[in-house]
Amino acid sequence: MIDFKNLIKNNYSELILFSIIFLFFFQMLSDLGERIYNYALLGLEPTLHILALLFLFSSLALLFFRKAISDKILFIVGELIIVTRLIEPLLKGEGLLILAGLSVSSFLIFFPAYFTRSKNKEQQTGITLGVSLALAVALSILFRTVNSTLDVSMYRWFQIIGWVLGILASLMLVGMLLRGEKIDQIKSTDEESPAKFGKILLLA
Repeated sequence: MIDFKNLIKNNYSELILFSIIFLFFFQMLSDLGERIYNYALLGLEPTLHILALLFLFSSLALLFFRKAISDKILFIVGELIIVTRLIEPLLKGEGLLILAGLSVSSFLIFFPAYFTRSKNKEQQTGITLGVSLALAVALSILFRTVNSTLDVSMYRWFQIIGWVLGILASLMLVGMLLRGEKIDQIKSTDEESPAKFGKILLLA
């Protein structure tokens, strides 16, 4: 019988995860900026749309966390990026604006928090993020070229592209969470080993 838990954990790819996350961020940031411009700046009124700019400062919330964000919280924030991106094209008006803002703000929290999680492998992570960014930009250009400057994955039945990418990214987040649990177990085992050795030495 297939062990899906190990299958997802063993096939986790940081490259795939961030390629999709970056792509979703670009899409939502574009939508957020477009809505703010259309609904607020042209109206010349300080409405809710101007307040939506506060979403861009969401990463400041990390200043209130003295410790690194746990993998579970990171997983939830990552899923929020994906879910809001998938639902956003189905909405109109202020609902669309709010979801785009939530997706952008979630990314701005997820990205630096992930870096603190990966501080012991900066070089490897940096290379992966660079390649992921390049792939995300290439996909964004491709989707816009196909639909004459409008992202094809955001319209009509072509939204299935976004759903497939979203499901794939969700699986990668699950893999990230499972791998994090495995690393924590290894660390706890390593911490217990010297203590046990000390007890044995004293008894001897």
